[in-house]
Amino acid sequence: MKQLLKVFIAMIFVLGMNSNVYSQDKEIGVYLGVTEYLGDLTWKHVSWNESKLGGGAFFRYYFTPRFNFKGGVYYGNIEGYDGDKDPQQDGAAWNREAQFKSHLLDIHAQMEYNILPYIAGNKLRNWSPYIFTGVSVFNFNPKGELNGVVYELQPRGTEGQGRPGYEPKYALTQISIPYGFGIKYSFKRPRSSKQLNLYLWNIALYVSQNKTFTDHLDDFGGYYPDYNNDFNLSDPEDAITVQLSDRLGTLAGGVFTPNYPTGFERGHPEQMDAYMWFGFSISKTFRNNTCFCF
Repeated sequence: MKQLLKVFIAMIFVLGMNSNVYSQDKEIGVYLGVTEYLGDLTWKHVSWNESKLGGGAFFRYYFTPRFNFKGGVYYGNIEGYDGDKDPQQDGAAWNREAQFKSHLLDIHAQMEYNILPYIAGNKLRNWSPYIFTGVSVFNFNPKGELNGVVYELQPRGTEGQGRPGYEPKYALTQISIPYGFGIKYSFKRPRSSKQLNLYLWNIALYVSQNKTFTDHLDDFGGYYPDYNNDFNLSDPEDAITVQLSDRLGTLAGGVFTPNYPTGFERGHPEQMDAYMWFGFSISKTFRNNTCFCF
């Protein structure tokens, strides 16, 4: 992670050192699309019925027609449910009746490489496919519903987190690595320089996948705990926690009968979760002069 950040910062520094020979464009725009979660509750495929609307704002700075920096703030929602999986696929999902919902706040910094030279308003260079990568800081907070009431899952430690002998509770603000591709297009070149600012608008279509370093985006990522020995089942809050942890277990007479034994995988600890943005953007280019040669 540290090496990746060093390379990313070095790229910005080198491009910035050479940027004085170009006419640097700046863009401000908005994004609208869908947010998609990939993890233990979606198995190996995207569940489009769980896709949720997302949106945000961003800023671009062009070092050259090939390279530009993009910073943005996106917000969306993600969710997953075991029942939406395909039971016929290889490695069929566990029947856990597991479900979660969470917001997703993403603040990112990316470097984009335009495969073709891209200049907003230029007659010959007004479109290009592009690829990108960077770093994001994201915030999430998985929640689950039980008997019509919605509970925050992380504070409860559904896998024993925070209790003696278990791991600490996972952080709700973490780092991810975004990467993806898209295509951008700028409207026609103005007939005269006086019309320049009327036409410097851009649209883009793109898809981004964010690799995270947590398996708890959905709260499922570890192992089933020892409910009867490590939880106080006479405490109403602990009683709620164990039912949120193992939804197929039964609680009666102060004793919890789990559906899965202690230590059984509750998720896939060796596979990290991910999330995606897919949509389009519209942006306005700001330029200090009317030169189309850069």
